Amino acid sequence: MTTSCAKDSDLFLEVIEEQTDSGEVEDGDEVSEDPTEPTDEESEPSNSGPLKAFPTAFGGGSNATGGRGKILYIVDTLDDSVAATLHPESSGNDAYYTGGLQDALTLHDVGYIVFNVSGNIDIGVGGTRNWPKGNGQGIYVRGKTVFGQSAPRGGITLTGGTFRIGGFNPDQGNIIIRYLRSRPILNRDGVLSTKDDRKTWAFHFTAVNDLMLDHVSGSFAPDKIAGSAVRQEHVTAPNCPCTNKGQTFQYGLFADGNTGLYTEVNPDRPNNPEKLIDNISYLNNVLISTSRAPNMAFDGFGEVVNNVLHDGQFKSSRVYHDIRLNHLGNYYQRTNGVYSWIGGLESNDVPQVFTRRNVYNGSIKINGYNSGIINLKGNDSEDNTILWIDNPDRDRIADPVHLAATQFPSTVPNPWTETTAQDAFNRLVLKGNVGAYKYLDDDGEVQEYRDSFDMKMLSILRDNRDYNPKVASNWVLPSIPSNTRPADYDTDNDGMSDTWEIQQFGNLDQSYRGDFDGDGYENIEEYMNQVDFQ
Repeated sequence: MTTSCAKDSDLFLEVIEEQTDSGEVEDGDEVSEDPTEPTDEESEPSNSGPLKAFPTAFGGGSNATGGRGKILYIVDTLDDSVAATLHPESSGNDAYYTGGLQDALTLHDVGYIVFNVSGNIDIGVGGTRNWPKGNGQGIYVRGKTVFGQSAPRGGITLTGGTFRIGGFNPDQGNIIIRYLRSRPILNRDGVLSTKDDRKTWAFHFTAVNDLMLDHVSGSFAPDKIAGSAVRQEHVTAPNCPCTNKGQTFQYGLFADGNTGLYTEVNPDRPNNPEKLIDNISYLNNVLISTSRAPNMAFDGFGEVVNNVLHDGQFKSSRVYHDIRLNHLGNYYQRTNGVYSWIGGLESNDVPQVFTRRNVYNGSIKINGYNSGIINLKGNDSEDNTILWIDNPDRDRIADPVHLAATQFPSTVPNPWTETTAQDAFNRLVLKGNVGAYKYLDDDGEVQEYRDSFDMKMLSILRDNRDYNPKVASNWVLPSIPSNTRPADYDTDNDGMSDTWEIQQFGNLDQSYRGDFDGDGYENIEEYMNQVDFQ
């Protein structure tokens, strides 16, 4: 714990000493002999330009401001339908809301969402699509930060249906979501089925600009685990066009679903909605036993960098339209027979991929047959174009017109500095810096908790073992603690621990929307951003 509300660079330089108590390990606790320590690339704050979403944000969505400047909402129940109660400003304290998750996400004056409870939140059959304010499309959300790390030990798991933000509003977006789990399990009809229902995702964003999805966990999704899309209606619907520009998916742990990650517009859609997508970043994610990790098919710039992909199913990626994609430093493990497609599905499409420094040990399947063992060690001199085959014929290596000779210039803000694929594996898998695994305790100190499913997935990667996905009997919510913050945790209801405030500010007089140290991050952001440095 620091003794003053220091700048981000000061926080990074602190020496954090962690002690673990002796005794038995409870189900879901993460125990590691090698604690996660961010690399310089992970933690170096931005020194110029707009303030980042948080200090370790990178890529397309990294300048999202989220809920900055808006009202705090304290989710104090696991019943998402409990109506909001507004607590007006009084006795020097700012206004705030309490209530369930539905109003937290859909009230437009709400900016910051914190949780005073931990446990499972059942968002209902069909998920947010079928919420009263969802209208079958998802919910309209603008300018919000969801601090999953604010929940007490156990964290928050969403279940029962799709967590979808989407609709037909061009102002939708500017969203930050951190340290949250989504495991739908049930399909769109409320039935346990691992068959693709073409509707149920763990995290789904439709026509959302400036999105940052960081350190989340997703699984048990009958359709896709996480990603984004637009449709032809987003070109011509009233108040549109509605675009998908500036998105980052980083440090996510995604496992056991039909499709892993996906930002794609299907071919031959009227009005060319693929032109509405640009600057999509998939950085430092771990995917286990999923297909299409990720699919990237649109007309803008995309990047797939330093991800770890284990035991892919059917195919790795599918790329088309006029995308310009950098595919760099990814680590593929247990990849026999898995392949990536690239090519034009429409007559004028010229998708291009620059691919280098990937680790890949396995075979590529061409025309239904394994074409031989490939052993790429991540060296810059290796020919990575052999990872990409022709689409749609899939009977040969992709045409050279689709394989760029030089890396595409990044057009995203705060670009991630690529590390080696082996370093990505070490950081994400061996050190475990991935998924929804950190929280702030009752004293405002950073602690770790990982549910049993995520622990199992990381163990499988570490041991390089097989996992059989889409088995209905395995789609069971892990048991997690249901805790409530004690009454003396946050007596002024500003989302920050009293203990932390007194140590940082000397009193409880500071507003959650204040900026005690003048660095641009509001006080509640400083409190929550501790997870970036410890």
